[in-house]
Amino acid sequence: MDPVQLSKLKSGPRVNISVGPKDNSFIALEGAYTNLFTHFCDIAKQKLVVEKGHHLHIPDGKKEVIVWIYKFMLSGEKSPQGLPNFLDLAIPDLVNLYCHATHLGYQNLMANTVTQLQNKLRTALPDVASISNITVHIPSLNVEVAEAIGRLILRPWAMDFELYVDLAKQNAVFEANLNKAVEGMLSKRIAAGQDYYSAAKPKRALQKSNHSYAKVGKPPVTCYNCGGKGHFSRTCRVPKAPAENAEAADKLKATIKSMPPKQPAHFVPPTKLCFHCNKPGHIARFCPNYATPVQNEGKAGFKDQSNKPGRQSSGRNKFSRTKAVRFDSRLIEISGNGEGLKTCDREVRRGEMTRTGLVV
Repeated sequence: MDPVQLSKLKSGPRVNISVGPKDNSFIALEGAYTNLFTHFCDIAKQKLVVEKGHHLHIPDGKKEVIVWIYKFMLSGEKSPQGLPNFLDLAIPDLVNLYCHATHLGYQNLMANTVTQLQNKLRTALPDVASISNITVHIPSLNVEVAEAIGRLILRPWAMDFELYVDLAKQNAVFEANLNKAVEGMLSKRIAAGQDYYSAAKPKRALQKSNHSYAKVGKPPVTCYNCGGKGHFSRTCRVPKAPAENAEAADKLKATIKSMPPKQPAHFVPPTKLCFHCNKPGHIARFCPNYATPVQNEGKAGFKDQSNKPGRQSSGRNKFSRTKAVRFDSRLIEISGNGEGLKTCDREVRRGEMTRTGLVV
């Protein structure tokens, strides 16, 4: 609803709303806009417009709930400021809100309250009074309530559930739904356990949810040894025939021989030529004839700096000199008293090549 339409509803005649027993009722909301109630509430529209009444009465109602509903309508069906948020209401508050919305015929609020109660019942436990009210006023949630209490009964170490058992003895509907929910959960868990331990190698993952245990993974596989399902031939407990094993081994060897040779990680098509030795089959980075810096002294691309004073430094490298350097990214320049470059498996000296093709 846009602000213009909402502002039009905040005008016109007023109405008083009372709560409590008829012989001892009191006004909970005075001077409320009639147009708001007739727009959102069907029963209020019937009493105020069709029957031309000037007063609304909610038996066994509460003033704070009526005020919350009225401010909820004033804010365009949003949580009113300064009052509890709709999503933060507890199960007893939501049940009371639904009962008041039922007396007013507020269908949108009733549907939202049922959805919020379904979400709450998955993670929270209702009290005995809320269960009794839900059984009477919201029978569509009887199954969800029974499942919530059933999960508690299957975990008896969590808390004492004797109050719910006593309620089941007094309420036949709740007792029937509770027994059905507990039996359904137990049957699902027993079936999941039997399926888990019936496998040849029970390593299947189980996903625990609020309602059941479900298998996670692919459909059952077929064993090529015995023809059974649920395991592979390598884990099959049925002995394999020697003749079949030999025939299968021969087929495997023939298949391996017919496969093309595996190419190295740095395979280069034969059409490519190495820029260092002009031979096909590799590139300069992996050239086996790559020269060391000592062999290339004096050639183009190298600069001899052996006669220049070394860089002043501290420690054991104080009197080191820079050796011949080739302007190539494949060369590593080191300085020191003759030690090499330590790699993952050995120490490479000056003039040698590392495993990755880098020249020191």
